Amino acid sequence: MESNLNVEVVTDQSQLGSLEPWWKEAASNPETHPDYIKNLLTFRDSVISPYIVVVRRGQSIETMLIARLEDDCIESKIGNYAIFRKKARLINIAYRGLIGTQDDQSILAILRKIDEDLEIGVADFAVFTQLREESISAKALNEMSDASLRIANLGPSVHHLFKIPDTPENVLGRRSGSHRKKSSYYRRKAEREIANMEIVEAGTAEQLDQYLPEMDALAEMTYQRAIGAGFRLNAESRGLIDIGLKNRWIRVWLLNGDDGLRAFAMGLNYAGTFNYFTPAYDPNYSRFGLGSILLIHILEQLSKDQSIEYFDFGFGDADYKKGFSTTHWIERTRIRCARRISPTISLQCLKMVMIMDSTTRKFLEETGLKTRVRRMLRGFDRWRNSQSQ
Repeated sequence: MESNLNVEVVTDQSQLGSLEPWWKEAASNPETHPDYIKNLLTFRDSVISPYIVVVRRGQSIETMLIARLEDDCIESKIGNYAIFRKKARLINIAYRGLIGTQDDQSILAILRKIDEDLEIGVADFAVFTQLREESISAKALNEMSDASLRIANLGPSVHHLFKIPDTPENVLGRRSGSHRKKSSYYRRKAEREIANMEIVEAGTAEQLDQYLPEMDALAEMTYQRAIGAGFRLNAESRGLIDIGLKNRWIRVWLLNGDDGLRAFAMGLNYAGTFNYFTPAYDPNYSRFGLGSILLIHILEQLSKDQSIEYFDFGFGDADYKKGFSTTHWIERTRIRCARRISPTISLQCLKMVMIMDSTTRKFLEETGLKTRVRRMLRGFDRWRNSQSQ
């Protein structure tokens, strides 16, 4: 029975302060922390308001869902290219946004509250970002009686995690002997051919102020920028860096050589897990494997920090992630639409493109063309990006 649960939605930013003591303790990752949400509210133009679902049992908070109300797009891609794109109002739920007690009773109460808001036009869609397949939330959504009509399951996507060893010498312990030799070869080659190559950590606001413009210029050269991903220096990213410095979450490494920045990577250390994001390297130096050199260095440095147990590679699959991964799981973003004509039609269009994407991927994998096409498209993205500069 849910009668002893009280469910409310907080959309007024001025009311967030009263929730913060419980919220900060329960936050599962940086994206669910109140400082992160407030940064989005301040700097991301598409965000309208917070959307925090609070479940209380009596006077005590038991569960919270961390989300935001946002004017954004739902889209479906074939590869990296959006084929269907629809602007809409979204209840955009943070990754691992359910914090606190996670049981059937609380989750069902939250889903019913979201459905009520979809029905009265608060939003067109609710986006549940990258839910683990085996999670209670994913199961509850899939078991809804109208799931086939009102829910699209994007993906799947593989998420990799690496248990950091106790010593730098063991970072490559799970890799094959040939891989260790290859890594050593690329490191020696880079040190031999790139003048004054060095890896430094920028740990202060002053150091980052010095490097951020150069980091943005380097990110501009990558294929990730061409597809709208990767690092971009703006008010939002600068705000996140300031939050990371304030809370002592952020760590940034830079690989310099030939009188310039050639690669960088950063991440947030939160609750014993280092959340890796926005690596970039100069494509003109791809023959040196700078991304791999920098990653190995970072893992070696983190192995010396006993407060960090895991390295989270973030969303998406890649061979370099598989090579280090000690555990992985399957995730899917799930989109639930309002019971209105326009959102329902848009969701069906989204599903059609997803089927096309799945069919294309299967064909490329079965014919052995996937890697070749990926490289070709990345080259095209870099060329297109260079022409627009």
